[in-house]
Amino acid sequence: MPKVCFKDSKFQPLEVNSEMPLLQQLQAYKLPIASSCGGEGTCNKCVIEVLEGHNNLSEVGTTEAQLKKKFHLKESERVACQAYVLGPIKITTSYW
Repeated sequence: MPKVCFKDSKFQPLEVNSEMPLLQQLQAYKLPIASSCGGEGTCNKCVIEVLEGHNNLSEVGTTEAQLKKKFHLKESERVACQAYVLGPIKITTSYW
């Protein structure tokens, strides 16, 4: 199972399932991750910054590409409800 590590060491690394969006898995582990659309890909609040392992996430799909364009996201930023973890990554958010 892929591992998610965090910039902030107050969170322990997590093993995640590559068949579920990252947002759902962070929520299942009770980590503070913003979302007001329930993972529908409309609010853009679950944006994470990928510090390491960017190539270990699923490709950006149509919905995420539209959100990245609309909200002027950086290349290193991903929408957690649209991203699947395929290998080890290290992430952070602006509010952790």
